[in-house]
Amino acid sequence: MPRFPRSAIVAAPWAALVVVGACSFFDPLDQAGLNVILLPPDTALYVGASFQARGLMVNLYGDQYPSEDIRYAGPDPSATVGQDGTVTGVSYGRARVAATRAGFAAIGWVSVVPMGTLALSRISEQSTVDIANADGSELMSIVSSGQFGGGAPAWLPGNAGLVYQFANPGGAGSTELYITDFAGNSTLLALSGRDPRVSRDGNWVYFGNEGAIWRVHVDGSVLELLSTGGDYTPDPSPDSTQLVFMSTRIPGGGVQLVVRDLISGAERLLGTEGLMPRWGPGGNEIAYWSGDVSLRTGAIFVVGADGSGAHQVSAAGRVYLPQGLDWSPDEQWLLARSENTLDLIQVATGLTLPLGYGVDYYLASWRW
Repeated sequence: MPRFPRSAIVAAPWAALVVVGACSFFDPLDQAGLNVILLPPDTALYVGASFQARGLMVNLYGDQYPSEDIRYAGPDPSATVGQDGTVTGVSYGRARVAATRAGFAAIGWVSVVPMGTLALSRISEQSTVDIANADGSELMSIVSSGQFGGGAPAWLPGNAGLVYQFANPGGAGSTELYITDFAGNSTLLALSGRDPRVSRDGNWVYFGNEGAIWRVHVDGSVLELLSTGGDYTPDPSPDSTQLVFMSTRIPGGGVQLVVRDLISGAERLLGTEGLMPRWGPGGNEIAYWSGDVSLRTGAIFVVGADGSGAHQVSAAGRVYLPQGLDWSPDEQWLLARSENTLDLIQVATGLTLPLGYGVDYYLASWRW
């Protein structure tokens, strides 16, 4: 948001006069382009927590003046809104925050979200791996992840840190895998690889590399090739006995989801096309993205680990990108990237909670 200059009201017998910097003009309520804005315009909040919404009166030039007469209200049950702008989370949901003065009004939003800790990829010319609470608090940058294509963080157990991919500057899309602690101290794990996922016991990191799937111990030892020829985005089952991934090598199948038994090597199809498969913490369900692969627009689905019961869990009409998907540790929520921001999706109901701070983030991961 822009930084607004301070302003003061000077009483005059004929009208209220506003002084902004070196400029003066009569009561801004008579000025073209005057409106109310609400800060923050969209945010997140935990149940029982509060924040202070702030309304401002601004004109076309961004000049702001004292606005003690702004009043606040909230019509939705997920949050209460006091007349002074105090917003308190009541239950999971999406709630409006209204700021009004005279004939002017602004509407902001708050998502009341479950608790959790997220690892996030800020993707730009200078990409970073960041972490934050699910309500957006305690956001901090951990480590640089190179250029576009860096990030994709995956949690290591406990406080051991994260695995992430580093996009080499000028490397034509090549990525290396690193392990970092929360202070940003990184060590090289693999010279080439992307989309890392960590086994629940913390022993293995699974990753893709140019159509092949590999795994390596977290200390960099025992590098193993698991599959070749068109396999991507692996994710191990919670008991570390199976692996789900997407494959383009199935005859006549497009991009199929495949499950491999890590002991016998036997493979089976889940019977559905999709990208970014993610095994649920309970071991019985797999989430995935499905849609128009060429346009990279679609929806979020869940299927049984045995291939049964595939169904859409994201809200009808809301568009998602195949740029990140993960479960909450309690298996009640999915973290996904929509066209505009990161969303939390309640699996049982489809309740969608956009994260206002997540506009610049992709390839996010929820801490176990």
